Amino acid sequence: MGILFLTEGAGNYGMGHIIRCEAVAQALSEYWRESIFIIDSPEFGADSRSDEGFAYQAIYFNWKEDCTRLFKEIERLRILHNLQALLVDSYYIDGTLLKRLSDTGLALFVMDDQTIYDYGYGTVINPTITATKADYNHHNEDSLLAGVRYMPLREAFWDLEPPSYLERRGVLVTLGGSDTHEAVQNIINAIQDYGEHITVINPTGSHIEAGGNVTIVTSFVSSLRMQEYILHSRMIVCAGGGTLIEAARCGTPAVVVKVAENQDINIKAWCYLGYCSYAGLYWELALGDRIMKELRDFEDHIHWRKASQVGNALVDGQGGRRIAEAIIEMTEGAARQNKLHENHEPCGLIAKNFLRANHKEHLEILDARNNEKVRLGSINRNLLSMEQHQAFLLSLGSSESAGYWRLYKNFLPFGVISLTAVDFNAGSAVLGYYKDPSYPERHVGAEIVAAAVEIAFNVLGLSVVYAETLENNKASMRAMEGAGFRPSGVEKRIIGGNMAMIHRYEIVH
Repeated sequence: MGILFLTEGAGNYGMGHIIRCEAVAQALSEYWRESIFIIDSPEFGADSRSDEGFAYQAIYFNWKEDCTRLFKEIERLRILHNLQALLVDSYYIDGTLLKRLSDTGLALFVMDDQTIYDYGYGTVINPTITATKADYNHHNEDSLLAGVRYMPLREAFWDLEPPSYLERRGVLVTLGGSDTHEAVQNIINAIQDYGEHITVINPTGSHIEAGGNVTIVTSFVSSLRMQEYILHSRMIVCAGGGTLIEAARCGTPAVVVKVAENQDINIKAWCYLGYCSYAGLYWELALGDRIMKELRDFEDHIHWRKASQVGNALVDGQGGRRIAEAIIEMTEGAARQNKLHENHEPCGLIAKNFLRANHKEHLEILDARNNEKVRLGSINRNLLSMEQHQAFLLSLGSSESAGYWRLYKNFLPFGVISLTAVDFNAGSAVLGYYKDPSYPERHVGAEIVAAAVEIAFNVLGLSVVYAETLENNKASMRAMEGAGFRPSGVEKRIIGGNMAMIHRYEIVH
C-alpha cells in the first residue's frame, strides 16, 4: 500500500514541513508501507531523498499551481503504488483544492499547526501543544488528531534516554534556514565568551566570523547527527519550530528566537509551561545580550533540571507512530481485503500479521522458516535470506490477495499460516502453514489449519479454501483432514529437479 505526501520545503518555506512528513513516512515504514512525496521546492530536483538509510521517491513541482499535473500524478501513482492515503502538509493550500483532494477516494489527512483548515475534509492533524478539539467546528473525534502527542519526530528521536546536566557540555545554536539580518552572527558575537564550547549549525552556508571555541557546521546534518548534537548539548538556542520540539524530546532546555510570526503562540505556550525562555525576534539588536542572560540563568542546576524534565515529559517521540497507526486503521478498515493485513484471534489463538510484527519477531519467523524440518515438509525448500524476506514483506504491504500470520498459543510461537491467491469475487484462497519448530507439543497441525480456515471463512467471508502437500508429508495430510479438508486430486510436479506427487485438498464453507 502506498501513501502520498504533498508538501513544500527549502527556500522561504524552510525544512519543517518536509521533516514532519519524513517522520510520518518513517513510522509507516514499520508497517511496510511505501511513501511517495510530491514537493514544492525551489532548491531540490532529485528523484529521491534519504535520511539515515530511509529513502523515498520524491517528485518536485509546484503542485498547488499546476493542479492538472497534480491529479495526473495522483492517478499514475495510484496505479503504480496502490495509493490508499494522502497526507497534505502545507501553509498555502486552499479549501477548494482540499475539497478536490478529498474527492479522489484516497483517505485524506491534513497537517494543520495553524488551525486554519476547519473545512470538514479528511482527518486534521494539529500537533501543537495548544491544540484541542474545541478549535474545530467541522471535525469530530473521529476526524481530528490534536495535541503534542501527535507531533511527528524523525526516528532518531523516538527511543532515547536524556543525559543528566553533568553529562552534557556546550551550547548548540541553530535557527534553521531563516538566518536573515545576520542573526546568527549577532548571537555569536554576544555569547562566544560564554565559557563553554559553542556549535553552530548554519545550513545557509553564509560566512560567520567566530573565535576558537566556536565550531561552524555548514554540511547537511542528518537526523541522527542532529539528535547527537542536541542530546549532548547543555543548552540550545533555536527558533520556535520543529527543532524546539526535538530539543524538548531530548530534555535540552532552550532559549528561543522567533523567526516567523506563526511561531508566536507555540513559543509562548512552551515558555509558560517552563521548558524554555524567550529571547526575542531574530532582527532585534539586543537579541544576543538577552540570550547571554538566559544562558546564565540556566546555569542554576535546579532550574535546568526542571526545564529538562518538563520538555521530555511533554514529548515522548511517538507522535509519528500514532499518526501512522491512524492512517493504517483508516485505510485498512475501508476495504475488506485489508483484513489480510490485520491481527486476528481465531480458535482461541493469537494471529499476528506479518506486517505488524517487529524486527525481533521477523528474525524468529525467518529462523523458523529456514529450519530443516520445516523446509523438508514444504514444496518450496529454498533457504531465504533476510534481504529476500524484507523484499517479500514490501510486496506483501501492497498486496490485496495475500495475508501471512504468526500464531501464538499461550503466548508461545505456535506456527505460521498464510492465505494466498485470495479472490474475493470467487470467494477462494490457497492455504499455507507450518508448525513453529520451537513449540514443544506434537500433532498440533489440525489446530493450526483450523485457525487459517476460521480467518478465511469468518473474517474474510470466503467460501472455499484450497491446499496442497507432498505425498510423503503424511502429517500434513492428517492435519488437513482433521481440520475438515477433503482430497480433491493428485498431480505430478518437478520440485528441486525431482518428480514429486502433490496431493490437493479443499474445504467448502
